[in-house]
Amino acid sequence: MHTCPVCGGPDAPEEMANGLVAKPIPGTKLQLGPYWYILPSMLLEDVKACIRDGSFKAFSDLRSTTDDGIWSEAGIKTFDAVQHMAYLSLKRNYPGITKDEVVALIDLAQYGPVQGAILEMNRMEARPTTAAPATATAS
Repeated sequence: MHTCPVCGGPDAPEEMANGLVAKPIPGTKLQLGPYWYILPSMLLEDVKACIRDGSFKAFSDLRSTTDDGIWSEAGIKTFDAVQHMAYLSLKRNYPGITKDEVVALIDLAQYGPVQGAILEMNRMEARPTTAAPATATAS
């Protein structure tokens, strides 16, 4: 079987996942289930909606918590936000995909790569903090 040079998935149209558009919007290539997908950035209207509905807050709140954070109510809200934001991104290249299909594709092993792709494609990377310069001490 040949693979698509764009997304790495099967190149036969009937084998492409959820009706990949002819010229996909560039993004991060992810394997979800048996298929490769290209996750582009979100539309500004979708970003505004995620700000209004609290998805961005849920997404960023967990990034600042401890590892135990994902096993809490905050973690559930973040999982929901990641699934929702992944759907909003993926539907740009895969108009036939449904939110239920996206939810069914993201398992715990793929959560990290999906979250990372959302961060990368929407320029939401955490900014590194700069440490204060060390004070010179007498020896």
